[in-house]
Amino acid sequence: MGTRYIKQEKKMEFTCDACPSSDEYKGSWRKCINQAKNGGWKITKDGDNWHHACDDDCLEKLKASFEYN
Repeated sequence: MGTRYIKQEKKMEFTCDACPSSDEYKGSWRKCINQAKNGGWKITKDGDNWHHACDDDCLEKLKASFEYN
């Protein structure tokens, strides 16, 4: 889950932490992050952990899970 940047191929794979959705972006690490955000992905942090949601509904599911953990 989360993201994985493949440096040799200059691409980043995003996997939603609340559902099975995933997307792949190509370019530098920063460009991939910006493309994902522009594509509707939500990136949030809970403590030391980064979380990724494919849309607002999944983001709400993640936030609710933070409150109960």
